[in-house]
Amino acid sequence: MRVLLVGYGTLALGVLRGLLDSPRVRVAGVVRWGAGFERAMPPDADHRAIATVARAADVPLPVCDRVNSAEFTALLRRLEVDWVLVASWGEILREPVIRASGGRIVNCHPSLLPAHRGANPYASAIIAGESWTGVTFHLIDAGIDTGPVVAQARVPIDLADTGGTLRSRCARVAREMVPSVVDRLATPGLVPRAQAEMGEASYHGRLSDADAVIDFRRPAREVHDRIRAVQPWYLPRTWAEGPLGRVRIELGWSRVEPVRIGAAAPGAIVSRDGATLRVACAGGELVRLGDLRLGVGWLALGGRLARPVGRWLIPDAALLGDPRASR
Repeated sequence: MRVLLVGYGTLALGVLRGLLDSPRVRVAGVVRWGAGFERAMPPDADHRAIATVARAADVPLPVCDRVNSAEFTALLRRLEVDWVLVASWGEILREPVIRASGGRIVNCHPSLLPAHRGANPYASAIIAGESWTGVTFHLIDAGIDTGPVVAQARVPIDLADTGGTLRSRCARVAREMVPSVVDRLATPGLVPRAQAEMGEASYHGRLSDADAVIDFRRPAREVHDRIRAVQPWYLPRTWAEGPLGRVRIELGWSRVEPVRIGAAAPGAIVSRDGATLRVACAGGELVRLGDLRLGVGWLALGGRLARPVGRWLIPDAALLGDPRASR
């Protein structure tokens, strides 16, 4: 089976390795999201590794920035492609390219579809407080992540996971799934399962910098989930009013404390322990914050320097969410 991979980053790298693992597949080529358009995709350090792995396996790397183009349709014909696999791509595939492929385009989406459709299902699953997500291979239709399902596997979400660590785990599961997915695609009379039969659908748009602003008026678990979900794409952050004015506080990690306190206002610094802060959330719940980086104007402090200076810059007062909002 001749398969063309179209993709970007960690998930595409996992799918490529899965295709190379399958004795049934010949990878006809890998089309990577072009360098000129990477601003449309979240940062991903694994993206360059796709080319390294492809070259080592003698897989062609044709250049085609847009799949919704006559250029891509011509590429399908030239490479005599049987199936196209998509794994993280910044375009919604349109009807002309779906028709040109004969409907033989499969998307790898890192969620248990129909839940968490959209651009960043890693973050949306964590923000929703889910214990499980998954990887779904589905046929592409005219909708966004709405096509019938070919295969699906569950992926656990650990309380310590960030969006980035969950992305890596999903990529490993996708790699493991690819050989069996290919076997199903090669089976005559394949009948994929309609998503309408598989539960309630949800859609979440692209993650933005505003999603990284932490609001301590939420329960501690929601605060913790937000802090870890937006990483590594954005730095979760809050603010405090100090003697030099407003201090930006970037948060490296968080942990929900198993105790409650009295009537402290959400955002109040309840105690300090070395380089960490214990902060009140809604309902008297507590969250511990660590690996802090502080900023005042152009000045940024982290690591050892942030600890002694932080006691002076950050008084025992309420941390702010959006600095433009009144408390």
